[in-house]
Amino acid sequence: MIIDEQGTEVNGTKTVPQEIVSEDEQSLIRAYLQGAVYAWCNCKKQEEFRFATFAGGDNYYWEGTYLDPLYENQETSDNKKAFAEAAKYGGMLLKQVLKNDKRVFTSKKVQANGGAWQVNVYSWTGKVR
Repeated sequence: MIIDEQGTEVNGTKTVPQEIVSEDEQSLIRAYLQGAVYAWCNCKKQEEFRFATFAGGDNYYWEGTYLDPLYENQETSDNKKAFAEAAKYGGMLLKQVLKNDKRVFTSKKVQANGGAWQVNVYSWTGKVR
């Protein structure tokens, strides 16, 4: 469950086009992200996280992981654009994972990449529904 900055439950989530990532691949990515979220909540408790926490920075090398199709299936040869699109779709899948989780998370929007776009940042409230 996700609660937004106004204290309202987030109901809708966007879907990733199946021509980018098949439903089977999406299921594997969601399982991968669910494991990352469980580990984060166990070790970091109520610290904030976002998709880039699990798949950016030092974790940018996706080859051989379930995240790889997010990048490989982009229809562009521009690496920066392909990675940005992959990150956007990864963020959508993370949001789906959190929405269906038994734990309660808060969500807020923050500027990322020098203000080039907004991303959702989450934290676990410590509560379970």
